[in-house]
Amino acid sequence: MKHHLHSAFFLLVLASLTCTSSIMAQEAETPAHQAETLANPQALYDHAMEAYEIGEFQHAGELLVQAMEFRSHPVDAYNAACSFALAGNTDEALKYAERSLELGWVNFEGDKDFDSIREEPRFKAVLKKAAAQKKALEALPKDPLISMPNGSTKPAGMLVLIHGYGGSPSGFTAFHQQIADENNLMLVACRGTEASSEEAFNWNYSDEEIARILNDIEVVSEKFKMGPSNTFLSGFSQGGYLTLKIGLEHSELFRGIMPVAGMYSQERIDLEKVKNKNIKIFSILGEQDRPDYMTNGAKLQEDCKEKGLKLKYNVYDIGHTHPANFNEIFAEALKWFAEK
Repeated sequence: MKHHLHSAFFLLVLASLTCTSSIMAQEAETPAHQAETLANPQALYDHAMEAYEIGEFQHAGELLVQAMEFRSHPVDAYNAACSFALAGNTDEALKYAERSLELGWVNFEGDKDFDSIREEPRFKAVLKKAAAQKKALEALPKDPLISMPNGSTKPAGMLVLIHGYGGSPSGFTAFHQQIADENNLMLVACRGTEASSEEAFNWNYSDEEIARILNDIEVVSEKFKMGPSNTFLSGFSQGGYLTLKIGLEHSELFRGIMPVAGMYSQERIDLEKVKNKNIKIFSILGEQDRPDYMTNGAKLQEDCKEKGLKLKYNVYDIGHTHPANFNEIFAEALKWFAEK
């Protein structure tokens, strides 16, 4: 199982959850809280992830099936199939693998959770259909989604967006639209190369992919007369890493960058390529996220200090997600970006 549902705006992310035993969590709940949880698909999903992480695979699958009573999302079905396969429940695993495909999920290859059913004829049929649909989706045009701020024909700036694993340009644009409207920014949302469904894409970090993003920025900047002084870059999770890599290695294109839950890598991000020494980095991490995010965040602080780069390193009491008051935080970052 590798596809987690983002609680704020229904993006799928690659992230291991920091969690405790689902049994312990249930014992601490009041009856009212239990009733609320049973009627809340996201809470059911979160409990399922906890059960999965501690090896309670059958229970995880059952919780995901309960979540599907309230919503029809392919990732619930996909993760239910993973859980039941690991539990040795072949019939249910096949049922929910097929259901996930029906709901639009196409990314089944390479997941070892399915090893117990990989030779089943029904699962082979799922793989064949999914591969064909995935190929068709990935062949579609990858032009960025452009959105203007409400009521404005002359935006003050451009915010380039890079969604996370399993996200989409439309979903990430919708999440940022109020920010765009309040700050008179046009949005340019790039699309990941690889497809998991019609509205779920991810990035492969290839040179070709990065070149495509840079070309998108260049074309849109030229068309709408935008420049480095009013162009900003932000991304979540996978997009957070790409925000750091592209924003720093091509810093001359941006005034400020905002990676959210982005993994810094000293091996893959070359700070020697930073040309714009005035680039500002507003980093957002969650202290409940995987420990390696915080460890590498500390390395980012050290490296930026050594290189004389301007970094605001912000840690919030959250996991792998955006802070609840992200719009306010973005306004704070924008004000800082604007300072000389």
